[in-house]
Amino acid sequence: MLHKKPLTMAVSAAVGAAFAMGMAPVNAQEEQLVEEVVVTGSRIQRANLVSSSPVTQLDSEQLRLTGLTRVEDALAAIPAISLDQSSGQAIEAVGTATLQLRNLGSQRTLVLMNGRRLPANSPNSASNAADINLIPGQLIERVEVLTGGASSTYGADAVAGVVNFIMIDDFEGIKLDFQAGQFRADNDGGLVAGAAERAGQPFATGTATDGDQYDMTLIMGGNFDNGRGNATAFLTYRDIEGVTQASRDTSACPVRSSGECLGSGTNESGSWIIGGTNYRTEGTEFAEGRGPGFNFAAPSFFQRPDRRTTFGTFAHYDVNEHVEAYTELMFMDTKSDTQFGPSGVFFRTFDDLNCDNPLLSAQQVGIAGCTSPDDRFSATLGRRNVEGGPRKGSLRHSTYRGVFGLRGDINDSWRYDVSYQYAEVDMSNRNTNYVDLIRVEEALNAVLLDDGTIGCESGNSECVPYNVYQTGGVTDDATGYFSQEVYETGRTTQEVLMGYVQGSLGDYGIASPFAENGIEIVAGAEYREESLTYNLSDNASRGDAGGFGVPVPVDGRYDVNEIYFEASVPVIEDAPMVQSLVLDLGFRYSDYSTGTTTDTYKIAASWDINDDIKVRGSYQRAVRAPNIVDLFEPESAGLFAMDRDPCRKASPDANVSLSGYTFEQCARSGVSQAIWNQGGPEDSPAAQYNSTGGGSTELEPEEADTYSFGAIWQPSFIEGLQVSVDYYEIEITGAIQGIQEETTLLQCIETGDAAFCDQVNRGQLDTLWLGQASPTNGINAASTNIGFLLVEGIDLEINYNFDIGDMGTVNISNLAGFVMSYEQEEYPGAGIVNCEGTYGGACGIPTPDLKNRFQATWATPWNVNANIIWRHVGELEQQFTDVPNDIDSFNYFDIAATWAVTDTATLRFGINNVLDEDPPFVYQGVTARENGNTYPGVYDPLGQYWFLGGTLQF
Repeated sequence: MLHKKPLTMAVSAAVGAAFAMGMAPVNAQEEQLVEEVVVTGSRIQRANLVSSSPVTQLDSEQLRLTGLTRVEDALAAIPAISLDQSSGQAIEAVGTATLQLRNLGSQRTLVLMNGRRLPANSPNSASNAADINLIPGQLIERVEVLTGGASSTYGADAVAGVVNFIMIDDFEGIKLDFQAGQFRADNDGGLVAGAAERAGQPFATGTATDGDQYDMTLIMGGNFDNGRGNATAFLTYRDIEGVTQASRDTSACPVRSSGECLGSGTNESGSWIIGGTNYRTEGTEFAEGRGPGFNFAAPSFFQRPDRRTTFGTFAHYDVNEHVEAYTELMFMDTKSDTQFGPSGVFFRTFDDLNCDNPLLSAQQVGIAGCTSPDDRFSATLGRRNVEGGPRKGSLRHSTYRGVFGLRGDINDSWRYDVSYQYAEVDMSNRNTNYVDLIRVEEALNAVLLDDGTIGCESGNSECVPYNVYQTGGVTDDATGYFSQEVYETGRTTQEVLMGYVQGSLGDYGIASPFAENGIEIVAGAEYREESLTYNLSDNASRGDAGGFGVPVPVDGRYDVNEIYFEASVPVIEDAPMVQSLVLDLGFRYSDYSTGTTTDTYKIAASWDINDDIKVRGSYQRAVRAPNIVDLFEPESAGLFAMDRDPCRKASPDANVSLSGYTFEQCARSGVSQAIWNQGGPEDSPAAQYNSTGGGSTELEPEEADTYSFGAIWQPSFIEGLQVSVDYYEIEITGAIQGIQEETTLLQCIETGDAAFCDQVNRGQLDTLWLGQASPTNGINAASTNIGFLLVEGIDLEINYNFDIGDMGTVNISNLAGFVMSYEQEEYPGAGIVNCEGTYGGACGIPTPDLKNRFQATWATPWNVNANIIWRHVGELEQQFTDVPNDIDSFNYFDIAATWAVTDTATLRFGINNVLDEDPPFVYQGVTARENGNTYPGVYDPLGQYWFLGGTLQF
């Protein structure tokens, strides 16, 4: 189809349409028609070569040859992209899939479908990012990654850039696609397996084949009414089998800097603190010292089970020569299961235990300090409910999305697009195998009944005594009495009314005197409303569910009114050394119901020197107001990793802690003289400490400045070669983010600043880990506006297509991302931390200074396409630890092939991670997104993956 080449535009609403219709063109130029370029095969005229901002593109064939059924996994190899929520998360899992650009957070990456926003992924998420699960992979025509700032075009969320999924919306015929895949890994020992063997823990051996994946897609479409309209309908189903950490030797147990298996002090034997002394249940006695740590890693998922169904339709119809009606209707239901270590009593203090408990031995009565049967005693208990099995979560999200719009030509000079969009995500989570702490307390107080049996002191006939005073004394009936389920429900909604008018001012003689083509403009407005609700069952909100935390229900909303303008101004054309010089301008004004107003703008230019060389550059200012999750994320509890409490001493008589701090300094964080004299707060056996976080309505907008400059080379003497190189710099001030918990603790100890010390709340025995995390037990890491981020780097893209005579054609594509600098300052005055090529501490998740994706496809003359992909992740240094664990660079090789068996049938087969590379070892809990002693969102954690698929199309 031929039409005017449209100016790149974001969503906005039509203004001035009537004015435009009434204008008569003066000296209207002859309409210039430009053929729409369809990205197909190996001769793709990529958007990257004509845009004033860098755009990376992958087409459907490139994605299909990865063999990956999860779209986010296929995109993770793009240097600018890293995953946030992925299938490899367990205890941190929300049940969705999210991604981010430049490691700047998923909240600063805007995900679009056909240029339109997608809704926030979950009301239980720490980010408003879109759930990539919503994208039906087989309907993707191409993915465009705009790696520069794009906030003036699409909205303030696009600080780091945009990932835009262009979908097939004019399909004709019937297409059925099916694919099966499976992981294979050789468990041949290593550091973690050795640690497990020394600790007497089981570990996987031999060859594992698991994690089966099945994916089915049905697409039907056709034109109607003599080609005036098209409707494309689709149905997809995906079923993925779970894989536990116990099935890999690299994740058999949690290992930190000691090189040995760690474990939770909340263990199977039962750990007691009575009178300030640690005991464990051993037989019928309290033996001094804490029992063996519990291996909480083994039951946790390395790949969560996942079942997803999507269906919907894309349709459009030409009502007349001025009006085209269109719609996008989509539904997704996804159920992802999570599983991790059993629940239990996480060092809860019980102040009223009865001394005449017949389950207590005489030795235990003495340890408890009982002198009379009528006495009561206090004890702190930590014990896993191993009899009840691992904690499980059924995380279910149902997404509804509808777009209804009208677009068309007003006249030869003006076009319009007006639409209404509604999206909703409903969450329904069922969490099982949790412990009811109120019933546990009741069941701990056992008495001898009149009939000679043992029952509960409360007199409740349904209560079954909880015999943790004897090894092996816990019964199934007792477990059944205090076992409980926790339910979470919630909803996010998004409502958008938007449109724009686009005008060709050149038709009215408005043009640069040095250019033939005139100015193109877009003007419009947009209204968007978003809401978030989160509720949970009463037992969780009361804090009675052992190991669940104490979330707070939330109900919040906001709306924003925006006006927007964009212009593309050809300044010079067909002059010496200037084949074309185009200036792109953009401005967006936003007025939020929270009382915030922001201005976002850009100035960009592209300079075509000749047919071979093009130069481009841009500056963009983005002011990102707090989004729905920043404002209303439910307050929740979590854990953070720390090698030791900085106030722990080597011995009770030491004058300073192992970290070199005095009592006066540690007292600032809440350490009492009594605990200091005993040796300071005890370290967590699992190196995990309590934290809390959540949204805040007090947040202010953050500001970002983005600079980019690049060049494109298409040498006329090398047909098919295209090279682009782009420099970028993104600086964010007043960044909305939390301060690392360990940073807060150390700053409190070292400075005594109330801004830090008010966030530190020590719990039982002045520790930061005994008992459940809550606002009064742990470190508050809620988001604030005091962060600073700066990232700069270079993107290099090379595409080369060439014929090899009778042997077909070869398409080579290479994407390389070099991170030159990643600076971070957690709070004003903290000092700049350089995070490029590092991970850990304030730097958080890995930021490789080099990522590369190379893909070569050979289209043979025998109806077979052969493909190889090389994925490279640069080496990393661990920061902020006494014993750093650096990571070598990693290289993965993937191979695949497709065979067109007939005109209607195609087969494909491939193997990813051909060499079965084990994932790199990292310390358990070193940062967020670590799972199984590695980073599943960065590396391949499960080994080799093979897939076999087929397509029938009629």
